[in-house]
Amino acid sequence: MAQVRIRVLTWALLGCLGCGCSGSSGGGKVPKDTSETPAADLAGEVTVMEDGREPDSSHIPETLDMERVPDGVQGDPDPDPRDGGGGDGDGAGDGDGGGDGDGGAWDDGLSDQTVVDVADTHLEDSSDATLPGSECPIYLEGLAVATVAWPALTEASGLASSARNAGLFWVHNDSGDTARFFAMSVAGTVLGEFVLTGIAAEDWEDIAVGPGPVAGESYLYLGDVGDNSLLRPTIQVVRLPEPLVEPWETPFSMELEGAHSFDLVYPEGKSHNCETLAVDPLDATLVLVNKTGDIFSSVFTVTLPELPPPQPIPLAFLTTIPIGISTGGDFSPDGTTLLVRNYFQAFIWQRFPTPEEPEMPTLAAMLAGPACAVPMVFEGLGESVTFARDVAGYYTLSEGVGQSLYLYERIPNGLGP
Repeated sequence: MAQVRIRVLTWALLGCLGCGCSGSSGGGKVPKDTSETPAADLAGEVTVMEDGREPDSSHIPETLDMERVPDGVQGDPDPDPRDGGGGDGDGAGDGDGGGDGDGGAWDDGLSDQTVVDVADTHLEDSSDATLPGSECPIYLEGLAVATVAWPALTEASGLASSARNAGLFWVHNDSGDTARFFAMSVAGTVLGEFVLTGIAAEDWEDIAVGPGPVAGESYLYLGDVGDNSLLRPTIQVVRLPEPLVEPWETPFSMELEGAHSFDLVYPEGKSHNCETLAVDPLDATLVLVNKTGDIFSSVFTVTLPELPPPQPIPLAFLTTIPIGISTGGDFSPDGTTLLVRNYFQAFIWQRFPTPEEPEMPTLAAMLAGPACAVPMVFEGLGESVTFARDVAGYYTLSEGVGQSLYLYERIPNGLGP
């Protein structure tokens, strides 16, 4: 099992993003200064908002001054932003982004796929991708399948695949917006918005789809969990039944009632910045991953009751995982895979029952297993990720106007398409 050192990410790498530290929970807008940034061209141009602002980059740490080898990491944990990430640096595939360009997926499940160890595989083309018995699956490099151009969607911070509406995503803005989220097609077309009545939005950072109090029903979870200044005594997660998008005249704007906001508190009353919320589809456990300047992040969990109690609900510390600056995450709909990303890289953790252990492993056991590096396009300020409902790949979307929606297709059975 190959282990790879995580390279130091310095101000020179991030300088073109105009990074800095902000004193507000929503994050300040920091002027860009690349005059002394020799690596400024590494990330390309900085995304600019419709009103001329840059997206909030104040929450990116100034330096990552540690150089340690996280235990259990497989694959390349810190790919060059220009090579698509993952594998041995060649983009894992034949270089064309994979797929047929229409965002389609293979009719294939995760359970019967042969997976490969990305760290030990050189792929001249996708037909080489077979190493039976190894642990890490292969995903092709991100392929831009759509452009999202909607005037009100300027800082996409959360993305989730709908369970009730085929081919539909839920997406929301970062801090500064109202309590609303958008319905978006796989073609990048925003169909409309839902506005939550009686709900506040201080710093929404992530969105997830998962089970809830009524068996067989799907729910949306919105994470009001951002805290750049580490001053919030509590954070909130909003839960509501997942809406059904009827064939209304588009674009629509509808108010939704029935959402509940749950106050959560971290252990010992400490404050943490967080941008990652995922919901375990097996038991509705909420998983929050804090955002640190270290190469390790803390994982906290909680199970929500049917209704918000009068007092904040305590979060429980679970473990640490070898990824820092985490900006988003998602469970696969079948519960076998958890993906956590940051601006430069992404990892997945997997769990499967075995003949010896027929029960699905716990979340703790899952995260104690190997972390597999998977491709991640450097998007500038990429914070969102979601699995396809058929678990044949995952999607990412960055903050900014006119951003690309990327699809990373999984190679079925370890073989090329």
